[in-house]
Amino acid sequence: MSYADEAARIATAVAGLPVRVRKWVPDARDPRRRFAGWEPAQVAGPAAEGDSLAWGIEYSDGREASVQWPDVMFSAETFQEAVSRLTSSTA
Repeated sequence: MSYADEAARIATAVAGLPVRVRKWVPDARDPRRRFAGWEPAQVAGPAAEGDSLAWGIEYSDGREASVQWPDVMFSAETFQEAVSRLTSSTA
């Protein structure tokens, strides 16, 4: 299985789980961006563009986006559910 296939399998397994997504805002003093908290969302599945380092996300207000894995955080309970889903999908 390729890396991209494995990434899509993981995103599909955790689809529908609630997460928090790191919110970034522009910063005039920094050419990059500034962390501005977390936004509630849920995993929608693999990223639409086929980016194996991102997941498709649907925010609580209905917006959809592709978000890289490091910007997604599971609660402890949701993380346990994700582990359970991944374990059962590989059994």
